[in-house]
Amino acid sequence: MDKSQDEMISEEIGNLLRETFEKVDGFYLDKGTSLFETLDDLSSGEVSVCPSGSDSSIAGHVRHISFFMNTIIGYNTGEIDEPTDWNQSWTVEKVTEEQWEELKKEVRESYETVKANVYGMTYWKNVDDFAGILCVLAHTAFHMGAIWKMTSQIRAWK
Repeated sequence: MDKSQDEMISEEIGNLLRETFEKVDGFYLDKGTSLFETLDDLSSGEVSVCPSGSDSSIAGHVRHISFFMNTIIGYNTGEIDEPTDWNQSWTVEKVTEEQWEELKKEVRESYETVKANVYGMTYWKNVDDFAGILCVLAHTAFHMGAIWKMTSQIRAWK
């Protein structure tokens, strides 16, 4: 049986999500630079530093990415139907090693929910659902750039 256009779209978006978060396949990132690969290479000390010129630490960016994904899925599923207080997404700055591991687990769980939502779409019922998932990709890419820049600044100080 041939795949529907919606199923093919879900599959391709899933491929981009996987490259962004899990493991680089060569679509648009360099080897070893997916979000999870990047985060696994950072210590709690590194992610707790707020470099000069930055309003947040890497830990703050990671918490914000997770919050953003949860919010998008909440809108897509109808669980959220009121304006979001984005300030709540920037509540983390410094973390212990245990808190860092928990934060990485949180962002992975948020991603798994997004991925399940995408692969569960055999029919994209409205443009908002589609746009929301594309926003996850674009928004995460922005914050990955910030994380890479901050990482290079922090490691240059060592």
